[in-house]
Amino acid sequence: MPSHTDLKGRIEKKSNDLAIQDVLRQAGKILTLPERPPLPPLKSSIQAELFLRFLFSALVDADYLDTEAHFDSGRSRWRYRPIDFEALAESFWKEQDKLSGHDQSPVNLARHEIYQACVAAAEYDCPREAWSWERVAQEMAAEPQCLTVVNTKKDALALLDALNDPEVLHLSTLLCMAHRREVMEEIKKRLDPERPLPCRVVATQVVEAGVDLDFPVVLRALGPLDRIVQAAGRCNREGRLSMGRVIIFQPAEVRVPPGGKARRLLRRLQPYLVNVRRNALARYQQQGLVRELPLGLWEWQGNYHPVKGLHDAALDPESLVI
Repeated sequence: MPSHTDLKGRIEKKSNDLAIQDVLRQAGKILTLPERPPLPPLKSSIQAELFLRFLFSALVDADYLDTEAHFDSGRSRWRYRPIDFEALAESFWKEQDKLSGHDQSPVNLARHEIYQACVAAAEYDCPREAWSWERVAQEMAAEPQCLTVVNTKKDALALLDALNDPEVLHLSTLLCMAHRREVMEEIKKRLDPERPLPCRVVATQVVEAGVDLDFPVVLRALGPLDRIVQAAGRCNREGRLSMGRVIIFQPAEVRVPPGGKARRLLRRLQPYLVNVRRNALARYQQQGLVRELPLGLWEWQGNYHPVKGLHDAALDPESLVI
């Protein structure tokens, strides 16, 4: 806010909003609000400003889409309309043409140069029709080195089954951390430009941030734009090729991705921890595949597949994960 007066006026305006008053009345009937916590010790104006910025950001960002659905259902429905790749691409290029390269400041000239280099370094392909996992597997099989990033662990397993390739590698949270490290080392070994080997990888978002890999071809299931950008960053990363290739495809089966002593113990266990969905946990428990431990942890007592990770086909006491 430009001033305290503007902030006060905005708060007063919101307080008089009938929709907000209705929400507060309804919330008061079903919620018991906690006592206001004490303010942290703020020793300077800079600390106070930073605290207020974080607090405001948390209040504004929390459940933003749910709030919008209540106050502006029309706009909320607009967000979930069917996606048209061609329309999105056209809108993106138009906005880029408006923004990139017009400001002659050193920073923006550098941004424009980097943007042009990124566009030149990779070829983007967006098929219009939805792809089955068998179609994705065909595309991967045609490439000696290829990374495919999907949205969910279930999608990763479906693609692995469609590939039926004993040499394929897999990265997701179905693998424990120690196993993922081993797979990463194997991927880097196969991608060595001095001695390249066939390297086809099926992964979830675990490969999209902080992972230094360089593939000539990357396939990415349709997802949030920032995730697509992250995946594209694994294509021709080192600039060894004149042109890399990124394929963004719509899966025929659409799934959207779903975040003291105890802490020290969890750190020690981290290399051996694997995430599973809560609704799958009850099924695992009924099948005798897990045993409850302290701290909300469970011991896996089923099989552990060398490629797919957790595997619940049959019990095998000699292949415990933890």
